[in-house]
Amino acid sequence: MARKAGSWALLGGLALAAAWQSGGCDAPPEAPPAPPAMQEVLGSLPTNVVLPRLATFREQLVLLKGPIEAWRTGGSAQDRDLARVAFVDAMRVWQELEAMQIGPIASALTSDHGQYLRDEIYSWPTVSPCRVDQETVEAGWSSPTWFDDNLVNVYGLDALEHLLFAGPDNTCPGQIPINADGTWDALGPAGVDANRAAYASAVLDHLLVDVDRTRDALAAHPLDAATYGSEQAALNDVFDALFYLETHVQDRKMAEPLGLRDCTIDCLELVESRGLSGASHVWLAHDVIGVRDLFTGGEGPGFPELLAGSGRQDLADGFLAALDQAHADLVALPGPVDESSALAPAALERAYASVQAAADILRVDIATALLLEIPNEAAGDND
Repeated sequence: MARKAGSWALLGGLALAAAWQSGGCDAPPEAPPAPPAMQEVLGSLPTNVVLPRLATFREQLVLLKGPIEAWRTGGSAQDRDLARVAFVDAMRVWQELEAMQIGPIASALTSDHGQYLRDEIYSWPTVSPCRVDQETVEAGWSSPTWFDDNLVNVYGLDALEHLLFAGPDNTCPGQIPINADGTWDALGPAGVDANRAAYASAVLDHLLVDVDRTRDALAAHPLDAATYGSEQAALNDVFDALFYLETHVQDRKMAEPLGLRDCTIDCLELVESRGLSGASHVWLAHDVIGVRDLFTGGEGPGFPELLAGSGRQDLADGFLAALDQAHADLVALPGPVDESSALAPAALERAYASVQAAADILRVDIATALLLEIPNEAAGDND
């Protein structure tokens, strides 16, 4: 015979009572842990994200040193080609660090705490292939004051890329002394190659010094209220670094070369690494990885935890999904930006739109949720 509804209710009540009794006097389940404080996030980001990435980059430079020294001492094209491969491996890591320009790594033009340490390592788009060719002929890099006496556009990763990948001719106009006086031609192809190898070796040694200097400066410049005046100001410094996604990946590396902004003539000449390693699409994908890692905090807490604490976990999830889509679209490009613009314009347009979608979430939604200020470099950009 079926039980009456009242009997079912009685049995249910007895079961609940039994369950409570079986637990004795145990306290109810603990509440979920509170989200990390801003101080914890700020303390974690350099330790868990930026400094380990700098250490990895340094390791890659050490690996690059072997083939460059072999090229310098042996002069073979095979050794130079091995150095090219090692350079690309190192640049993948550096491009992730490009999006991590916090504190002294940043430019003093964009951060009150910037010391231009990034420019010492990679000054793009401030480059001068002709000046590198001139210095190749002058061969003055062994002077103890050479790096202090010269501008960043003749050393660093951008100069090293030119030395490794440039063709046999120089990039200077005819009236420049190395052409007008015939000193480039006097070196001959073998002499140019030998000087480039020696120059590259000196640049690499200096890069290792600059990486150590950057590491030490960052370690001595904590992201805290004592250094920045407030935790909010320190967080804004990290937010400024994340804006590399808009100011450089979206605007400078894609929109300008594609003639979408601030360029109308010979725009493809602005493509990063054009005519050299031809890896602009690879650099873009790694830039997005750098943005993602700085945002998440790596193995420690990051912006997702701050947004969750503000009741906006949806923004963290949406931004990460947008970054993943941008990364996938960039990886799908068949070649560098200039080649993709001709071979796969639809794929390039899709990648640009994905980057822009992610940048918009950062600029509007995340900035509003966490009361962050748009960096001055991007304040007038409403794209």
